[in-house]
Amino acid sequence: MVIQFPAEQRTLLMRVHLIFAAVVINAAALTGADLQEVASFADQQVTGVGVSTKSGRIFVNFPYWSDQHSISVAELVNGEPKPFHNRNHPTQIDL
Repeated sequence: MVIQFPAEQRTLLMRVHLIFAAVVINAAALTGADLQEVASFADQQVTGVGVSTKSGRIFVNFPYWSDQHSISVAELVNGEPKPFHNRNHPTQIDL
């Protein structure tokens, strides 16, 4: 099943993400935290980022509505997205 959003809703979602990013960047600037780019995706839109405070592992997710959709959730390993959860991962995951 593919969910297609009208252009107006996609634009609204992108604006919400941009506002959220601006808030996070401002919060980081106010607390003196340094931001570091760990990966970039020229042809894909990232709709979420998660960082484990325990292990430092970084996870990203990509929208299903993208034409280039091949991975829904990925772990960044050396700046490259690796599908998560795959058959090589143990069943017990310690994030």
